[in-house]
Amino acid sequence: MTQMAQIKKTMDEYQVDVPSEAKASFQDEMASPFQLSEKRIKGISRLEKITIGGIVLMCIVLAMTTIYMSTVVNKETESITNTQQEIERTTNSITKLQQEKSELSRKDRVKSIADKASLKQIEGNIRTVTK
Repeated sequence: MTQMAQIKKTMDEYQVDVPSEAKASFQDEMASPFQLSEKRIKGISRLEKITIGGIVLMCIVLAMTTIYMSTVVNKETESITNTQQEIERTTNSITKLQQEKSELSRKDRVKSIADKASLKQIEGNIRTVTK
């Protein structure tokens, strides 16, 4: 029970005679919140209303912008991560291919293949493979 309701109940129980000015003031205080807010709004100047509306609008726009920027940052972070993974896969592939090239072009391997095919070895014809 609110304090005002308790006062009214006490006044009714004891049948206290209250001056009419105090009753009017008491009834104003007991008015519904909607009525009180309506009175408060009427007391605010037009400039104050515009200022408050602008601040509220600015807060809403700021919140929406923050959410939008957060989404954009997350998308870009994901894109960067995907690009880094692709770079890593490509680097691994390049490393494997270089290793395979080195294994295939070893001098002793080439000589063993030539011997198996019964080819003559001429040292002048052997070249070093480079990029």
